[in-house]
Order: sequence, then structure tokens, then C-alpha cells
Amino acid sequence: MRFGYMPSASENLLCEIEFAKENFDFVEVTYVPGADVARIGRRALEAALSDFPSKGHLHWKCDFSKASPFHIQNALEQLSFFSSVGIKEVTVHPSSNKSLFSCALIRNNTLAFSRLCDFSDSSQMSLYVENTFSFPFNKPPALNSLLHHFPNLKFTFDIGHSLADYSENYSSFLHFGVKKPSHIHLHDAIPSLGFDHLPFTHARGRDKMLDIMRYAKKFNPRATVSLEIFYEMKNGKRVPIEEKRRKNILLKHLKTLRSNLCSR
Repeated sequence: MRFGYMPSASENLLCEIEFAKENFDFVEVTYVPGADVARIGRRALEAALSDFPSKGHLHWKCDFSKASPFHIQNALEQLSFFSSVGIKEVTVHPSSNKSLFSCALIRNNTLAFSRLCDFSDSSQMSLYVENTFSFPFNKPPALNSLLHHFPNLKFTFDIGHSLADYSENYSSFLHFGVKKPSHIHLHDAIPSLGFDHLPFTHARGRDKMLDIMRYAKKFNPRATVSLEIFYEMKNGKRVPIEEKRRKNILLKHLKTLRSNLCSR
């Protein structure tokens, strides 16, 4: 398995990419409007990435729940940006909406993904759909409907989202998914609070991470894995991890994963 770094939107993206190059197998860049990825421009990002393997991650606020032309166009512009800097593998979140029934949400997301898949196919990109924390795309049936509808669409399995929904929910995505995960987002969560993007640092955290990843590896040993960790728990609250401490945690996680999951 290959392991990647997910930069923090609050840090300097060019420095984050250099950190990824020094320690990880690839970098996964999230398009956050107003943050560095949008500000530094195509040429600077392309030069920073150079020949280093990279993936893209569309901003989660692109709302496909009503198949809004505005949000679809926004997503297409983000895909176009990634394509222009040489990023050809991009993960997208389907959208939920508490005011709509699941059948309407699936229909509207399917309409939106039709446009996104048309663009990605014509641009020779690989588009990935990610399970979310919110209903209905926190369960295999709704996600399977998208994966079944679009043959070229791949599956990004977000382990933390599944753990935040229910501690053992990750196994159902692997057992009942119409496609095995090609890419994985790895982070811990607290189901009782709905908090995710946490490190595996609480009691038995290391063993929990390895147990989950060994299980996931059985379904696709060639899947790539991005460590998507940004917060920790303090006094019952989820707070951002300070930059230096965050990177130390990620490097410890990376060492554990490589030494236990990678064949030498």
C-alpha cells in the first residue's frame, strides 16, 4: 500500500507539499476556496508538485443535493483546475439534505455526478466518490447506486466517516459495496459525539488502526491511503492540532502503517 499526506488548509500549501515529498508516497490536495490552493495559481502549484504523485479532493461545500447548476459549475471549475496542474485522480463527496427524502437525494446527486463524470472522462481523469457522515451516503445502498450508475466512477472509502456513524460500520462498506475501495481516507472518530478527523492516539488507538487497515487491505491490497488527521480531543471538545504536533503524530502513524502493512 502507498500512504499519502493530506495538507492542512490553514498552513502554507507549498511548505505542506515539501513535507509530503520528504515523508510520504503522494500528496492529496483539497480545493478550499480562498485558501492557498486557490491563491497560489496553477503554475506555482504545478511547479511545486513537479513529478511527485498527487491526488485532488473537491471542497465538501459543493452541494449536489438539489442538482444546483451553480454548485455543479463550481465543482467542474475545481476539477478543471486540478486537471490543469496535472492532478488526474480526484475525490468528490455526494451531498445530503435533511429537507429531502433519500430517493430525491440519490436522483439529484446522480444528475450532478453525470456532469462531473462526463468531464472527468473527457479529461482522462479518474473520479472517486466518498462515503459521507450524513444519511443516505453513510450507508452502502445509496453509495452503491452512484457506483453502479457510473462504470468509471471509483470508490474512496473514508474510514473515519464510517466510524463516526457507528464504530463497526466500516465492515459493511467493504462487504456490501459494489466496488472495492481504490483509495482510503484514514482517521479516527468518536461515534457518540460524531467527531472525526482524529488521530488514533487514545487507548488501543494503534491496535484499532492496524486492525481496521489489515481488514481493509484484504479487499484491495493496492489501495492508496491518505492520512486525514486535523483535530484532537481536549476537555471533551474537538480542537485543531498545532502544526508541529500534528506532523509528529502523522509521522508516527506512517511509521506504524509501513512497518506493519508493507512488504519489504
